[in-house]
Amino acid sequence: MVPLNNSKMFYEALLANKVPAKYFTLPSGGHGLNGYKGPMWDAWQTQSMQWLVKLHAKAK
Repeated sequence: MVPLNNSKMFYEALLANKVPAKYFTLPSGGHGLNGYKGPMWDAWQTQSMQWLVKLHAKAK
């Protein structure tokens, strides 16, 4: 298992270096989701796609 704080530190380092990033929190699920399909996958996928669309719109 990967400690949650590692992801938070990575996210903060990306922002500190002006790299676009988004930190998603989900109530359950594992590292990388490992091909899992279900509510947590759907939530991650939805949030990720919304962020990418927003990021793309800013780049135009």
